[in-house]
Amino acid sequence: MKQLLAADFSNLKDEVVYSPDYLKAHEKAFLSMGKLDPRRRALENWAEPENQYTSLLNWSLIDYSTTGEAERIENEDALRPEADLDPIEEEVHLTKGLLALPPLSDVIPTLRVATADAEHYSKVDEKGRFAISGKIEPGDYVSNYPIPMSTTSGVNLEQFSTLDASNKEIRVLQFFGKTCKPLLKINPVDDEEKEVLYHSRSAYQLLGAALAVPSDNRVCPRLVALYCAVDDQDPKTLKNIHTGHLPKHFLRDL
Repeated sequence: MKQLLAADFSNLKDEVVYSPDYLKAHEKAFLSMGKLDPRRRALENWAEPENQYTSLLNWSLIDYSTTGEAERIENEDALRPEADLDPIEEEVHLTKGLLALPPLSDVIPTLRVATADAEHYSKVDEKGRFAISGKIEPGDYVSNYPIPMSTTSGVNLEQFSTLDASNKEIRVLQFFGKTCKPLLKINPVDDEEKEVLYHSRSAYQLLGAALAVPSDNRVCPRLVALYCAVDDQDPKTLKNIHTGHLPKHFLRDL
């Protein structure tokens, strides 16, 4: 297993800066989708801070991947006539919307802070072999299928201070890739969040990780991990990045 050093996270002190040309191309691509275009509706609904679209969509898709049943989600968008929305269809719209935004020219580092329940704690066996959730080892390919991976290009970690970490493993995940898309002006609170999304069919390779398990059980275990985004893996065959489980039911083809 790679030993993580302070230098591995040294780029957290610098925020990602996009070129003027990229910013113009991003805005043009987004505005080229009409206001009623389902791709634009999905992007704006995802970014809207005052609705429940993101959490409802994620939970419905996660449940679908294990049970095969997709519960429709409430529509809070006044520009959409439906009373509720099909989450499988919404995932397609959101993914196509992200793919319609211009690609990044360079790899950028982004960050996600998450928690894991006790059943998914990382483990070290009697031979000292380490595995995230007891199932994911350095070199393995994983995905966040069937939901997008929301990360941030910002360096303000205070936005994660409200995470409920009681009796959970705290995970700091850093990603390197250029297949992600910043939301920029699509997100009304981008100045604070600087959200960068990998679509739900993205795949990643675990480069290295480190785990700290305090002797005091009142302190949560802590994990840091480095991933690179890859484009030659089928997410339907990959373990989930958080649980190590394989999906049982699959998204609609684009």
